[in-house]
Amino acid sequence: MTAPNILNVFGGDLTSRDYDSLAARWITPEIADTAGIRRVDSVTGCGMFGRKRGDLAGLIIPNLWPSEDHVREYRLRLDHPEMERSIDGSVRERGKYIGPPQRGNVLYIPPFCPPELLADTRTPVVVTEGEFKALALWRASCTGPGPRFLPVSVAGVWCFRGTVGKATGPDGDRRDVKGV
Repeated sequence: MTAPNILNVFGGDLTSRDYDSLAARWITPEIADTAGIRRVDSVTGCGMFGRKRGDLAGLIIPNLWPSEDHVREYRLRLDHPEMERSIDGSVRERGKYIGPPQRGNVLYIPPFCPPELLADTRTPVVVTEGEFKALALWRASCTGPGPRFLPVSVAGVWCFRGTVGKATGPDGDRRDVKGV
């Protein structure tokens, strides 16, 4: 596995703490580096994702289609996501991952996946949520002589929700209708 040079455009090298965090997700340093995961500071994160404020330091994850040499999209795993209080009083992180504004969702396939694996209709496909899970699944897939399945991930469990139409509200105004 070798990473295309295009992956080193933004950000810097991962820290030992980053590698430890990824190892807890079953992602080796070799997989992380080959996938092009990089560390960005808040200023770079704000610039990449069109934000004017907020702490956008974290890990960027490039999305490349296997065998292509250009980044289709980036997602950012924030170091310090906003906290949200639930109705039951518990507090949890919210919006841990962000993508560029006004962009559609794209599937994530580990970039070092052989293109012929995509064309092989006999290859089982495992669909999961999140790029890190797809990378860990790739490692699991490659425990034998070759990939046993193709991991594919969506951006998140709510990634396909959005405006699906318009409706007339009770006072006659036009409103967005949200859904899958």
